[in-house]
Amino acid sequence: MYDWPIETAMRVCAAESGGNADITNPEHHPDAACYGSHGLYQVACVHGHSKEKLYVPEYNIKVAYELWQNSGFWPWGVCHDGKVNCKLALK
Repeated sequence: MYDWPIETAMRVCAAESGGNADITNPEHHPDAACYGSHGLYQVACVHGHSKEKLYVPEYNIKVAYELWQNSGFWPWGVCHDGKVNCKLALK
């Protein structure tokens, strides 16, 4: 259904949430004046989605895929801090 590099996408999900769809990271995003990243892919509040919807796995994956389509794996911190090697998974 989604044509992204699935192995990398699964590693990003595992590193971000451990596969827990109900998880929240309460960090503050000062540039957007909002708090939190939510769900499987820890989609940040800066992206403007309802946090309640982001706890629905299918919705969270859809949003993560759309983010990937626009920015590759750039939105995920685990791709920056070395937890997941996302550089090999080019869009």
